[in-house]
Amino acid sequence: MKTYKQTYEEEGLIIKTFEDNSIVKDVSTMIDRRFNESDDYYLNLSRDDFHDIALDAQKELNTMNIQHRFFKSEHGLFDSIFYNQKLLHESVIFFRAVRPIKKNIKMEAPDFHRETWYSDHPHTPFCINTWIPIKNVDERNTLRYYPFSHKIPDDELSIEVDHDAPGKVDKFSSGHKLGFLWKPKKLKDDIDIGSPQKMNFLKNSYTIFSPMLIHGGAENHSDKIRFAIGFGLIPEKKMTFNKDFFASGGNAHYVPFD
Repeated sequence: MKTYKQTYEEEGLIIKTFEDNSIVKDVSTMIDRRFNESDDYYLNLSRDDFHDIALDAQKELNTMNIQHRFFKSEHGLFDSIFYNQKLLHESVIFFRAVRPIKKNIKMEAPDFHRETWYSDHPHTPFCINTWIPIKNVDERNTLRYYPFSHKIPDDELSIEVDHDAPGKVDKFSSGHKLGFLWKPKKLKDDIDIGSPQKMNFLKNSYTIFSPMLIHGGAENHSDKIRFAIGFGLIPEKKMTFNKDFFASGGNAHYVPFD
């Protein structure tokens, strides 16, 4: 049987159930309180208006100590992979509220990408992504990925700016603060890296995955708003340049758990 470390290194991701299920429960309760109108109400909003509501929820989310609770719950996993290295976490946790694709709603989730397409810092390949389903996540709207793509060097991929990406947001908008892309990129059509697979989650489960794993494309083909949250981690000794982070209001991008 593979260890967590072997699985993470070989497959680029791990899906695991929480030790502390209260994290999902508490975020779900917050969502129910904030998104208490009918589905039609949210489906008829402009994308900017919907993002404004989601951003207010993200601000509350960032008062709930989720990163610390997550690490306390899952420290055994991280210790087994990173051998008690000190980890830093992003200074913001992102709120992923994505509406169903309808006649008046284009794809709102980021398309396939890896983090080095948007950051050339030497530490970026050593980050750890988290994605935590909260409500209405199923096979019709879950995160997708290209298996083993984390092993493909950047210089073997050819990418271009996707000027027509439906999920593109305006720079410095609410959507930008929610972590959506204002200058999205995509693989050129002549690049073949196989077929994407869906991440399948059990109740109260989450994934950690390599920033080099090509992931995204979680367009919502259900009839419900899909809610998830996510943030990044990095071993402190891998950190090179800790820039100010727009999404967290100019705080350092990564901060210590203690």
